[in-house]
Amino acid sequence: MHALLFGERQLYGVYHEPSPLNERDSAILLCSPIGLEYIRSYWALKQLANKLSRAGHHVLRFDYSHTGNSAGASNKVTVENWLEDIKTALKELRALSGIRRYSIVGLRFGALLAASAAESQKLENLILWDPVISGPEHLHALQKLDSQRFNRSQDLTSPDVELLGFPYPSSLKTSIEAQNLIEKKFPDNLQIHCVVSEERPDLLNTLELISASGARIDCTVTADAGHWDEFRSVEDALIVNPILDTIVEKVK
Repeated sequence: MHALLFGERQLYGVYHEPSPLNERDSAILLCSPIGLEYIRSYWALKQLANKLSRAGHHVLRFDYSHTGNSAGASNKVTVENWLEDIKTALKELRALSGIRRYSIVGLRFGALLAASAAESQKLENLILWDPVISGPEHLHALQKLDSQRFNRSQDLTSPDVELLGFPYPSSLKTSIEAQNLIEKKFPDNLQIHCVVSEERPDLLNTLELISASGARIDCTVTADAGHWDEFRSVEDALIVNPILDTIVEKVK
């Protein structure tokens, strides 16, 4: 694997080359969560990239603009910027791999971003790992965890809010609030795999509604809980294995 900067926004990425013993005609982009969930899941996404590359896939994981090691100030970012970043990352992955068949794996809010990208990108597979269903629900969940962690009450209507140590300026909050999985329009030939770490009736209902519109979706529950909305786990690194193996199986 090797690190690189790419695109006009100077995005930071790590490219995992496939094992030469079983290289596949397949490239996979990993879309991470945002905020504290990005930090919690860093190790797990690195392990997923390693597992996928050992299985023969070309893999790129990257930081959205204004986050992580990518360029940009966090007070100027919007979801629209991140969606452009995903398109840029897919283009870079094609250039690195020479592959035209690619899939996206998105975790948490990264899954919602990946779903948005899938509306206009030609993908083999879209893998939604513990996806956020809607932006407003995600912000309220972060607000609740923040109040438990710091014993304070944050007003989400304020122009600039800090949640669990990360800034959410007005432009970012507004663009997050506009995101909803149920509103996505997927191509008929796209295979969508949803992999979750616990039973979520609200998500299952959402997937049923999306499936009723003609999308091809399957959902797998793996006993590998992320405890995303639990205060006791808010700062714990995400240490999982069964769910990573499930994702690798889905993209074969």
